Amino acid sequence: MRSAQKCLLFLFATAGFWPGAQAADISPPAPIDGTLPVADLKPGMKGEWRTSIQGTTVQSFPLEVLGVMQNFSGPQRSIIICQALDPAQMQNGPVAGMSGSPVYIDGKLVGAYAYGFTYSKDQAIIGVTPIADMMEVLSQPNATPLPGRPSPRVVPLSLNGGKAAEQPDAKTTASLSSLPGDSSDWHVTLGADRLAGRDIGSLMKALPTPLMVSGVSARTLAAFKDVFAKRGVELMAVPGGSAPNGGPPASTLEPGSPMAAVLLSGDFSISGVGTLTWRQGDRIVAFGHPMFDYGAVDLPLATADVVTVVRSYDRSFKLANVGPIVGTISQDRLTGIAGTIGPKPAMTSFKAHVTGLDGTQRTFQGDLWQNRELSPAIGAMGLLESLNTTEQTTQEQTFYINATLDIDGFPPLKLSQVVSGPDGANEAADTFLQQYDQLMNNDFEAPHVRALDFDIKFRDSWLMSSLETVRVDSGPARVGEKLGVTFTLSNYRNAPTEQKLEVPIPQSAAGETLTLFIGDAVAAETLDRGASRRDFTSLADIVNYLRQGRNHGAIYVKLLRSQTGLRVEGDSLPGLPPSVEALYLSPKNVSPGNITTQTTLWETSIPVPGEFTGRFTMPVKVLP
Repeated sequence: MRSAQKCLLFLFATAGFWPGAQAADISPPAPIDGTLPVADLKPGMKGEWRTSIQGTTVQSFPLEVLGVMQNFSGPQRSIIICQALDPAQMQNGPVAGMSGSPVYIDGKLVGAYAYGFTYSKDQAIIGVTPIADMMEVLSQPNATPLPGRPSPRVVPLSLNGGKAAEQPDAKTTASLSSLPGDSSDWHVTLGADRLAGRDIGSLMKALPTPLMVSGVSARTLAAFKDVFAKRGVELMAVPGGSAPNGGPPASTLEPGSPMAAVLLSGDFSISGVGTLTWRQGDRIVAFGHPMFDYGAVDLPLATADVVTVVRSYDRSFKLANVGPIVGTISQDRLTGIAGTIGPKPAMTSFKAHVTGLDGTQRTFQGDLWQNRELSPAIGAMGLLESLNTTEQTTQEQTFYINATLDIDGFPPLKLSQVVSGPDGANEAADTFLQQYDQLMNNDFEAPHVRALDFDIKFRDSWLMSSLETVRVDSGPARVGEKLGVTFTLSNYRNAPTEQKLEVPIPQSAAGETLTLFIGDAVAAETLDRGASRRDFTSLADIVNYLRQGRNHGAIYVKLLRSQTGLRVEGDSLPGLPPSVEALYLSPKNVSPGNITTQTTLWETSIPVPGEFTGRFTMPVKVLP
């Protein structure tokens, strides 16, 4: 149904009308000095397009204007149809990375090579975005994150089908594939992709700007394929990374030069390579189509050095090394990207320290783009790759992970995990992805995360235990005394072990029936926080929520009393007067509360060598 609707939208748009509406009276933009307006173009005009196919040298290639088509990427958005005349380029077909290559006729700038037919035969038909449409991007307001300004919600990222569960099970990554029909099965619509629903061979498509990924294994990329696909992003594993000798400086950037948008730099690198269309002083315009279609952004801009053009039946692409970050891409819109050479955007320092079994340490590091949609996935992918690099001697490993997040305005946020089993590494990455996504996609303000620092240790075996039996060793529970309890743990490929503890019975519990709880981190958090996570009123609440997270490397024991209360702004408030409770539950209250039914009277935790799962409860009748 959605495809049919998109096809109807395409037909109405190309026909130049919409039932029941009139076209807006928008005057064509005034001609720009040194450019040729679309109105002056005629079929048969000869010109050239300029790009770099090796190194940073800009070369020219001949083309011929075939005509102009209206309403291509949107109402009143034209596309200039040209044919490349150079035999080598006809053989290449559309080349990923050439987006933005400037097109000139009679020495005047016409626009940017931005679209092509993927499977055209014996010809290279290209689509050129008019330069007047691209220059409009420069007039758009830049990003100005303001504390307290709500940001649009997006589908929470997760390796488990692309959607973070409200209460994840202890193992959340048994399946990394998308769930058919799930509401999270969507992607960002980019540029001419709005014409989706027709055969790919008959559509003129935007030249792809796949994210070139280096330093990341195929195993890690496979785990994150669906996560990025749901954000309209394609990953392509390539050799390379940083250009040798530091790469070309900003002074080499001219129309036709290769350039890159950098999402992650360092030992792991992720970047999208395209071509610069126009430069005046420190201002630049490029691509001729969006990269992510995010609007106002703060995306690092770097130079690039082309190694070669790789020819492919499916898609040819520029293989390039990325140079230094030399500025900021501030606009990412329908007709192109724009930015400034000079100041660099704030990035997040990424470090992962991996300690081997022999005590040696390897450190992976880089700088991460701060973006609410993609940063969580990129950070989690860096963590997963850091874990996967340890798997050189055996497939059975247990990971001990301590993460520290340095967030402006808060003490360091420390998160700990212990994971084991066949999905241990993916489970750790998925858990961090959801935590980081919750932080970045809060409804209150944009956090500035200065640094992500991971300390990783591991054991070459699966250390997993679960609850097998529980027994009470002492007599009836009495006030002021201790209840002796023994529970047995079933351990993977090891003999069962016993744990003993004494539970103090409070004086105030005479005559009550309390509940003894023994469980893992997920079960304990469910008791603490209830089924809802919607009681946040600020970024501070979310940071505090994450700070109180529990570790799968421990057994949690609680003595609970049945008592109605509320959880407000992350705090438990048992036994409130009815009038106060009604006030908090009022829909007009700016700090709404959630009803709780149990209060923790006593709690302890018992560390275990690996990952623990299980849950047990039993009633405890307290005698005077």
